[in-house]
Amino acid sequence: GLNDCAFVVRDAAVCELLAPPQSDQSPSNGASMAKLPNDNNDKATKQKHETNIPNPNQIQAVAIASFSDNNQVWCAVSRYNKTLSIYRIATSETLSASISPMTVHKTVKRVLCLAFASVPSENSSSPPLHVVISGDLIGDATAHSLSDASRSRVLLGHTASMLTGLNVANHHLLTCDRDEKIRVSSFPQTFVIEGYLLGHEAFITSMDVARHFCVCVSCSGDATVRLWNYKDYQELGRFHTTRGLATRVAISPSGHHVVVLYDQSRTVDVLTTNGGTCLELLTSFECKSQPLSVKFVSDECMLVLKGEAEYMVEVKLDKKSTLFNDSRTVLAIRQVACSRNIVMPTSILETDERTGQLKLEKEAESRGAKADVLPWMKSDRIQTAKEASKRRDKRRRKNDDF
Repeated sequence: GLNDCAFVVRDAAVCELLAPPQSDQSPSNGASMAKLPNDNNDKATKQKHETNIPNPNQIQAVAIASFSDNNQVWCAVSRYNKTLSIYRIATSETLSASISPMTVHKTVKRVLCLAFASVPSENSSSPPLHVVISGDLIGDATAHSLSDASRSRVLLGHTASMLTGLNVANHHLLTCDRDEKIRVSSFPQTFVIEGYLLGHEAFITSMDVARHFCVCVSCSGDATVRLWNYKDYQELGRFHTTRGLATRVAISPSGHHVVVLYDQSRTVDVLTTNGGTCLELLTSFECKSQPLSVKFVSDECMLVLKGEAEYMVEVKLDKKSTLFNDSRTVLAIRQVACSRNIVMPTSILETDERTGQLKLEKEAESRGAKADVLPWMKSDRIQTAKEASKRRDKRRRKNDDF
């Protein structure tokens, strides 16, 4: 996804994933538009409000997957106007210049993260049910049908805490939020909470899961990147960042390497896990523009999404060095983006227009406790709750005696 444009590349051919038509973007489910002043003479105030209205087609999250039981590629794109578009591309057909969404879901809140998953059928002879799972601003993870816009089901909630990432791996659904925790739930029985990965002291900005092992990595506002075994709920390693706020992490399929991106920094750190025992800096490299996202395509190769001029670069790891490679995919994306003069954001973090604080920070909340209070973490509150529980048990036993 490049700002408000989404593309799929295959064999150097580029296909644009078109935004849903305006008829599918109803006001009740679309972007909330700021009310403009009634005074037509106050042009300055009116222009200020207009500039604060985000692009309704701005992309919030993307996902792509292919399933072994069909010859199709599925793509999902969520936008600021609270639409979730599903696209189907046949692998046997020539890639067209553009494609319209097959299904458009209208979500209650903006979707910030996406992942495809398969739900096994109760009948072994029937194919599994394929769904796309979304994580939104109010902490709900919802499964959406790929072909029916009326079929969606809430899988779990994070007590109104913004979801910042989710992954499905090894019959687990991992979800992270801005309340410093990663929740490990069973999948598809998501009502079963298997455990939590606890240790971060601030909001979690990103999480990624190794494809072949029960290992995941996360980064947080507490200036740490942490490696976890999500099956045993244990922290395996920790890396303290010094370049600023880490915004994105990615882990290789084998779990040997971790890549970290930072806000307002063009430096990218590559870490080694030393066989899943710790996190250590392996090497670093500089980008010509602000890196925004990263994803491994193999154990030794990654794609980095960046700002204008280059837009995307392929980086290959060679022991402790990095090699930049302009592959056919990268060149195709760069050519389309340059021809359209797409303007990329300088940061993926959202800030409050009034205070200038990050929306992930609890100080930006207008309701509830502030981050420096955290009453649910206070030992005296926990002790008070224990004493109250003892008194209730005592009264209950006394009533039973009568």
